[in-house]
Amino acid sequence: MLFYQREVNKKGKIKEYNPQLINDFELIKANHGDFFVQMQESFWMIDAERLNFTYGSKTIKFGIQLNDKEAETVFKELKKELKKY
Repeated sequence: MLFYQREVNKKGKIKEYNPQLINDFELIKANHGDFFVQMQESFWMIDAERLNFTYGSKTIKFGIQLNDKEAETVFKELKKELKKY
């Protein structure tokens, strides 16, 4: 199982995802020259997800406030783990 928790002040609900039902796992590339991307990456924004996957009919986004290197590292590690299923 893949567990994900969006935490604020050490509180948040843990969501579980069956790796066998995860599809289209991808890295969201940021266009750093775009004004809206720069705004979204600001420290006060909480919706700048860098990764997503399809789970059933829903698109699940995660990886808030990751820089390019961090997003790539998380992507590679999760991709490697998901191949096991």
